[in-house]
Amino acid sequence: KDFAVGSVEIAAEVKAANSQFSQSFGSLEESARDALENISDDTNIASTRMQESYTRIFAFAKTVGTESDAAMNIASRAMVAAADSAAYYDRSIEDVTETLQSFLKGNYENDAALGISATEVSRNTKANELYAKSFQELSESQKVDVLLAMVEAGNAASGAIGQAARESDSWENVTGELSEAVRQLQAEVGKPALQKLTPVIQKITDATYELIDDVDWEEFGDTVAEIVDTVVDDGPKIVKTIASVGAGIAAFKAVKKA
Repeated sequence: KDFAVGSVEIAAEVKAANSQFSQSFGSLEESARDALENISDDTNIASTRMQESYTRIFAFAKTVGTESDAAMNIASRAMVAAADSAAYYDRSIEDVTETLQSFLKGNYENDAALGISATEVSRNTKANELYAKSFQELSESQKVDVLLAMVEAGNAASGAIGQAARESDSWENVTGELSEAVRQLQAEVGKPALQKLTPVIQKITDATYELIDDVDWEEFGDTVAEIVDTVVDDGPKIVKTIASVGAGIAAFKAVKKA
């Protein structure tokens, strides 16, 4: 029962995620799919596990002024870095990508969770290395590139690069892959039901609004108010009547028993 009910909801989630992917990448969708599949092959992590994060990082890079091709490159680098960090620190890819996204948006307190130190000095050092400017002089797009480069450098220094491929059989990864496989199975199971239920729910929704429009709510309110007034005014009488009836029944039972 839980599997069947959950399948419809998961089918809707997967459909929405795929729609978001298509909308975000537009004409680059096929290239983005290929890039994500290549990352999946290299890291042994299902592309569907990384798709939502990949889309979000790409979209974020675009919002700070990065060109589409460069934004896709940022997203690809970010997923590889996250996969290696997840394997190295024995965390889930989902957890690390969330931390990485937050860090790229400027939440530098997440640096330790990524195995680096993102102080003002270290940010300036990397900014000068890449752009010959201080970090604050960079465009928002360049700042994202610098922060990601810091994470990549941290992985290189710790030996984490390539760790995702080396630890593809780790408990964290295999259980994550199993969960994703079940999720995709549920999505396929729920897809036909979703297609059938969607128009039905839409019809029910339309009918509900029609009912709202057809009812004279002012008259309905007056009727409810009258009922409430009656209960308030006659409440004591009603209570006494119920009490009398109850007492009569109790007396009858007592006499009968005697």
